[in-house]
Amino acid sequence: MSFTLGDRAVFARNPDYWGGAQPWEKVTYRLIANDSSRVAALQAGDVDAIDAVPTRDVARLQHDPRITVQSRPGLRLIYLYVDVNRPQTPWVTDRAGNPLPQNPLRDVRVRRALSLAINRDGIARQLMEGHSMPAGQPMPEGALGYDPSIHPDPHDPEGARRLLAEAGYPDGFNITLHGPNDRYVNDEAIVQAIAQMWARIGVRTTVQTTPASMFFSRGVRDEYSISLTGWSSTTGEADTPLATQIATPDPPRGRSTVIRQSHYANPEVDAIIDQAFQTIDATARERLYRAAIRIGYARDVAVIPIHHQVNLWATRRGIAYAPRLSEQTRAMEFTPRSQ
Repeated sequence: MSFTLGDRAVFARNPDYWGGAQPWEKVTYRLIANDSSRVAALQAGDVDAIDAVPTRDVARLQHDPRITVQSRPGLRLIYLYVDVNRPQTPWVTDRAGNPLPQNPLRDVRVRRALSLAINRDGIARQLMEGHSMPAGQPMPEGALGYDPSIHPDPHDPEGARRLLAEAGYPDGFNITLHGPNDRYVNDEAIVQAIAQMWARIGVRTTVQTTPASMFFSRGVRDEYSISLTGWSSTTGEADTPLATQIATPDPPRGRSTVIRQSHYANPEVDAIIDQAFQTIDATARERLYRAAIRIGYARDVAVIPIHHQVNLWATRRGIAYAPRLSEQTRAMEFTPRSQ
């Protein structure tokens, strides 16, 4: 019916829809980017439902008898991109601030140490209010490609320090961790927390966070050594995470990436991914996904998974919604509920 850029889109029911009559005669999607404003609009009755409920407001909304909060672990992985392959990397120095002769992130022991230093359970509990699932792989449980044999790295600072020493960095080094501050749930707070965790193993970390528009444009220019970002599969399978995170870019084969600061390239992984993309049988395709994940994520630590976000919706009394793995919010999936 109408569309106003940056504000709202209004849709009318199609009486000729093949799937049968929908319960809503008219639906208005509103863009309310500010978290507090979105919650306030729901509580005031200005909107009937919201998605991306701020984690800090969940408990309060759950105690409001007019509102129902629903959640489901989602497809979006929050992870760290690591520059694993360039001989030198721009944001790493020795403890005196001098450039290092080689990029320490090329050593899998260093990457594993950085992963072991991260307290994923603490992030889930303290920053995400319980609304994240610590991860060691790209897909959550229930999605095609999830491997039950792969678990998140434990929080092991002592083990991390040992690995750094084995790699030749007993005193650690300096690094800058980049990330967005307005794109993912609690993104800036997560970056700050990880920086503190790395400092405890001798990796003195400076934090630089920027609005997403600036953060991603710099990523395209390959300006980071390590950065926090996120990805959600558009198919519900491991195909797009594999193609965008660990496959060597090759557009003719469906392996094309724009923001991939890792420079990770492994012909063995590429061959598995190519075969998976050509495999129709879902069971066989999942076996290939898992094989690639075991090499690229679990063994080589080409990226460092942090957690899968939990998708959150809140509805006013009289509205029901079935949570999905996908973050997408579709009006056709809301249904009337008796008072």
